[in-house]
Amino acid sequence: MLLRSAIKRLSSLRIILLLSVPAYAADFTIVDGQTETTGQSLSGNETGIVEAGGKLAPAAGVAITASGSNITISNSGTIISADDDGISSSGTNASITNKGTITADDDGIFSAGDSAFISNSGTITANTVGSDGIHSDGNNATISNSGGVT
Repeated sequence: MLLRSAIKRLSSLRIILLLSVPAYAADFTIVDGQTETTGQSLSGNETGIVEAGGKLAPAAGVAITASGSNITISNSGTIISADDDGISSSGTNASITNKGTITADDDGIFSAGDSAFISNSGTITANTVGSDGIHSDGNNATISNSGGVT
């Protein structure tokens, strides 16, 4: 009986450990013709790319969350966030380039990190009143826009 109880506890512990393994961020590329319906995450020194003809459209949440420093995000395709930011970056020295389309219910691009570089030559639409196409709270940010922001 004691052995059976110990085995049950070990099995339960193994299940808990398996369920608690964190999901790690990693570089990603969404290629032409691909539609990704899961939000993407980046951490320090990683790159996220949505190529022309690629589409990132998660069912809920931020489309791209970048939480580390020296992140590079490049969109030439389509990013759609139904209920949050299209891109949300909080690390320093982020480089965010949009040449495609970003449509979001909240901010199209939100950056909270210092020394961010944000460039838009595509189209950004923020659908909710009070939301911004491009919103930067960090110090020493550079924003270049030659595209359309609504």
